[in-house]
Amino acid sequence: MYSIIKRKLLFFITLGFFLLTIYTLNLGISKSPKIVFGVILTLPIYMLGPFLFLKKLRENKRLLLIDFFKVAIFFTIVLQFMFHVINLDFFEKKIYTDSFIVNLENSPFVLSLVLITFICLHIPYLFFYKIKNKEAKLSYTVVNFWLPLNLLLISSIISLFFLVSQFSGYGSSIYYTENIYSLVKSVQNIINPVCFGLLSYIFLNPLQQNSNYFKRMFYFIFIIQILTGLTSGMKEFVIIPVIIYLYFYLYFNHKIQKKYILILITFGLLLYPITNNYRTLINNNFDDKISNNDLLLFAISNTFKSNDIISNIQDGLENYSSRTDLYTYLNEAIKKENQWTYYKNMNRYFTIPFFPFVPRVFWKDKYRYDGGNMFYDEILVNRETNNSVSVSCIGWAYLEGGIHYLILIFLIIGFIFQFLDKMTNFSLKMKLLWITSFVIVIKPEWDPFFTIINIIQSYIFLSIFFYYIKQKNNVSFIQKT
Repeated sequence: MYSIIKRKLLFFITLGFFLLTIYTLNLGISKSPKIVFGVILTLPIYMLGPFLFLKKLRENKRLLLIDFFKVAIFFTIVLQFMFHVINLDFFEKKIYTDSFIVNLENSPFVLSLVLITFICLHIPYLFFYKIKNKEAKLSYTVVNFWLPLNLLLISSIISLFFLVSQFSGYGSSIYYTENIYSLVKSVQNIINPVCFGLLSYIFLNPLQQNSNYFKRMFYFIFIIQILTGLTSGMKEFVIIPVIIYLYFYLYFNHKIQKKYILILITFGLLLYPITNNYRTLINNNFDDKISNNDLLLFAISNTFKSNDIISNIQDGLENYSSRTDLYTYLNEAIKKENQWTYYKNMNRYFTIPFFPFVPRVFWKDKYRYDGGNMFYDEILVNRETNNSVSVSCIGWAYLEGGIHYLILIFLIIGFIFQFLDKMTNFSLKMKLLWITSFVIVIKPEWDPFFTIINIIQSYIFLSIFFYYIKQKNNVSFIQKT
């Protein structure tokens, strides 16, 4: 049954998209020739993105970072544009939001940037090292799991302490991003996904003979990761460990039962209302009279009230839909590029050789990952919450100074993706680097500069990590079976 669905999936999704395109094109004719041209541009974008993804899936070929990224961009920008055209009133050409007005007649240029981005990413794959179509299954068992287990346990305890003390998480003071707390949190952001990925590999590897103690500790740490994510008020900190676990679960050919799929879907739909309720309570918690732990419990209790559970699930669907709409913010970034002064001309990229190694405590003017806040404060109006916005990775690249900077940045990103995809077949270290990069790439809100920095820092940590274990134990950290 699954093989039949997989074979027919490409046909039915492509047919559905072409029907959607025809319908959107018909509506666009009544609005503007420019909107019509924008709709036409969705066709080559679809062929370079979801079509190639589904074609590889049907042919059991290896899916690469570039494939996942293009699908994510298609859903968050291209498909959202088409939905906007469909939802507009007859002859209407503009979308009115609380902060700005989006003119859909700009869509040809916006979607041209998407198409250029896809082409730039393809160039390193076309002209350099050929990537094997089959993913090699690494047959390693881990000799020593104590270091990643202890590191992650200590890091999780520190994270909980920071959250309880309100040194980190949603609504925490900017003061805690400027001193030693910033250094600790930066190290944790590298350690946590890497160590959890390695522990997931050990736990799910059928060749491993794990003790009951290790299994109990893994479940305990998994729960701590989820609780830490919830307490932080950041949905991605909940989703990332789940994605890493699911990746290795499927990597070792485990099958997911239907009841667990339903549980995951329900949890995902309720996650947004929980975090939204939690953030609202934090924003209204004047003078910090109530602890964040109590606020989280109140938020969960309000979400799971029996008479509100259905409406909360509906709210979750609506929130995911609005959150995945990056088209409007990308359009605004393109329109306001001349007003943007926070960074320009790829000046940040010249700091890459030393940026990962100098802590903020020694570099007061070190660039921050706060472009979303700055864009809201400098460009937009009517800010009513602590939430930041993202203009998408394409938008952040364009804000450097226009289309030529976007081309250069995504050529660099393409080489990095190509390197990660090529090397992931050769060692467990590179496999872990790939999965930690994957969880960033599939959410296309990231800033290319900080993504490059994160990959460099993770690679350095993994290299030291594996080398230390090998030397400390006088045995290989990974033993081929």
